[in-house]
Amino acid sequence: MRDNIDPEIVQVAREMGHIVLFTPPHYSDLQPVELVWAYIKSSIARKYSNTTTFNDVQTRLKEEFELLSSEKGSDTVAAIIDHIDQVISNFLREIQRDEAGGMFQEAQQKKRPLILN
Repeated sequence: MRDNIDPEIVQVAREMGHIVLFTPPHYSDLQPVELVWAYIKSSIARKYSNTTTFNDVQTRLKEEFELLSSEKGSDTVAAIIDHIDQVISNFLREIQRDEAGGMFQEAQQKKRPLILN
């Protein structure tokens, strides 16, 4: 079996000119579905009491999914997307800073001018 074969969806996306980035495993800040799920679980948990039954949890879960379809839910998802965009922007700035620093150090060691694009 061959290793490092891209999934078909990745191949199709690249053929259409998209860049496919994979997020690190277990890094929920970059997984929108994980953040939405955490929001839903948190909302249901706040309604918990000693008398909560499984049927109560099931009803609350359905209500939360319905709420996601509403304007409030749309605003929540938009806020999650904004959060992810901010995390990615910060990450890219860190990479650029680290790369620039590395290029600067390399240029100094080799006594060459540093040219940034």
